[in-house]
Amino acid sequence: MLTPSLRNVACIQLLEVLVRTLVQMRHLFWAWAWHLLLALTVFIPQSGVSDNSVATASTWVLIDTHHSTLTIIRNGEAVAHFNNISIGRRGTAPLHMQGDDTTPLGTFRIISRNTASPYKLFFGLDYPTPAHAELALKNGKIEAEHHRLILAAHAGNQIPPSSTPLGGAIGIHGIGAGSLSVHHQYNWTNGCIALDNQQIQEFSRWVTTGVHVNIQ
Repeated sequence: MLTPSLRNVACIQLLEVLVRTLVQMRHLFWAWAWHLLLALTVFIPQSGVSDNSVATASTWVLIDTHHSTLTIIRNGEAVAHFNNISIGRRGTAPLHMQGDDTTPLGTFRIISRNTASPYKLFFGLDYPTPAHAELALKNGKIEAEHHRLILAAHAGNQIPPSSTPLGGAIGIHGIGAGSLSVHHQYNWTNGCIALDNQQIQEFSRWVTTGVHVNIQ
């Protein structure tokens, strides 16, 4: 049987254990609350992005020449899709050559926008790209000087020259005052990608210079 003094000691020890337990539980509670707060912030919707560099990085254009479609993809999702596009009247080619009316395949970047174009709107692409210049040089389609001029233009963020055998001035545009029925029936361009006027207007809402374009 415990004496009163021993009972007091036991009570004090029990109280100490209870206090230590409560302190530990308090620390665990605040740690749990902090981690919960961090987790919730991950799922809080963010406001719209106004930084063009971010929008450009998350937006790209896919042109499917086999199905005559153009799709704008943003953050991994298709946000706009256009059917019945037109390409060069002689189809596609790995290399577009001066005056051959083909649409070059590959990955490009939008480098200019012309709102005074006779085709309503014109978005210029950076053809010929360094990759096209390398391929052309390897296949004997251009001279070393042409290759140097194209690479120098890209290095200086300039529009590539259109005076080499690879040509240039490839872009995405509308039809202006052209015939909509002809546009829907034929591939009619000199190598560009053509949308109808309503489509090019919608296209302009989603893209800016710097956006990448994949033509396949």
